[in-house]
Amino acid sequence: MNNVISTEISVYRNLKDYKFVPKLSAEKKGEIIDKLLSVLKGKFDYINLKTADEKTLDELKNANINFSSQHIFVDKAKRTYITLFDGEHLTIKLNSIGFDKTVYKQIENILKIINDKINLAYSDEYGYLMSDITKIGTGLFISSVVCLPNLKNIEKIEQVKQNMRKLRYKLDEKGGDSYTLSTICNLGFTEREILSEFEKMLYKLEELEVESAKLLFAENHDEIIDQVNRCLAIMNSSYLMSIRELHGHISTLRTAKSLNLVNISNDKINQLQALVNDTNEDFITKDELKTLAEKTKEIIKGV
Repeated sequence: MNNVISTEISVYRNLKDYKFVPKLSAEKKGEIIDKLLSVLKGKFDYINLKTADEKTLDELKNANINFSSQHIFVDKAKRTYITLFDGEHLTIKLNSIGFDKTVYKQIENILKIINDKINLAYSDEYGYLMSDITKIGTGLFISSVVCLPNLKNIEKIEQVKQNMRKLRYKLDEKGGDSYTLSTICNLGFTEREILSEFEKMLYKLEELEVESAKLLFAENHDEIIDQVNRCLAIMNSSYLMSIRELHGHISTLRTAKSLNLVNISNDKINQLQALVNDTNEDFITKDELKTLAEKTKEIIKGV
């Protein structure tokens, strides 16, 4: 799937014999932290964001780790992390480039470690219990950032949003031509079913995006060829490159790839996307603009 930028998988859990977060005392929160410290020792680092130093905060930001919770556990690779008391007692999250449902195995391994040592709130009838009724069951939710420039250009996004909601999914605008596809409610479905159905929705979005690209290409053949050629020329020769400009070029490349106009791999597109994700547009310096241009040329060399 060449239009999927990144994916976040979240799994919510509550501990048995503890009140839900809105009614949980500071003392009981401390007990939960201590239990997890004991279970996750050597595998995850505990960080209290209220007392963390600037270096630690910068490392977390660079790893795209959510700051909505004060208490978090982060694995050594800074890919998987656990936030505490952010709605439920704990939320295991994993960020990845693109979409690969096999990475859920990493979350399963963490869940096994926790399940073996800690009693979780569970019902044989309903599954894992949550304060938020939409999370009851598996507690598994998935969110992917997808690039949909062509659906946006033919003004079909609103129709797609409505259709997705009927199928228990939400499609929200993230900015530019990027959108976030998320699960809404998974009650009654297994983890495997949720992952499989979400993957099908991503493929469906990609199919719609390719169809839209073909429609636009048929109507604006010369203009699109010119746009792609200009895009490659600029990326191969620019001395300065802004995040906004690079983001637009990436969208053009995704469209060109879907139309087989360029020979570029998903890996290269994801490398370019990582440059966008790793750079703060609001505080970029001229030297960073130069570096961004150089890295861009290095990635697309030979395309």
